[in-house]
Amino acid sequence: MIPGEPSTMRVRTDKAGSTTVLRLDGERFTIEEDTHELHERVQSITRSSPCSVVLDLGCVRTLDCCGIGQLVQLYNRVSASGGFFCLANVEQRPKRLLQMLGLLRVFPVFESRDEAITACWSACARACTPQSPRREASRQPSGDGSLQPAF
Repeated sequence: MIPGEPSTMRVRTDKAGSTTVLRLDGERFTIEEDTHELHERVQSITRSSPCSVVLDLGCVRTLDCCGIGQLVQLYNRVSASGGFFCLANVEQRPKRLLQMLGLLRVFPVFESRDEAITACWSACARACTPQSPRREASRQPSGDGSLQPAF
């Protein structure tokens, strides 16, 4: 890559069951032109139904504010569709930046693509499992006028 030249970020898409894995091929996830293809892919994925998306950042060495903004937008879009979004294979420099910004508490981050896919399947299984109805405790007046649960 020539210094000062914009990188060309390519997005490779793989399916693993109901999970879509987006692998970024390019060292820099920085300028808006690089993120356009990724944004378009996520839009098309989330149109039809809730989905799980793993963003594999194994090749990304540089992340700037535009890349961070795109990560937040992608996370919000997938979450709003009812899906699960996570990151995999995050290199040290980008991981330190995410940590400094407090985003490691927002984005689930996994060491490998396989761990991320397993987490997506678990999240989907939890979301698809009917919850047993919770019994609300009825409230009865107590001697002091407050309401106390009656079991």
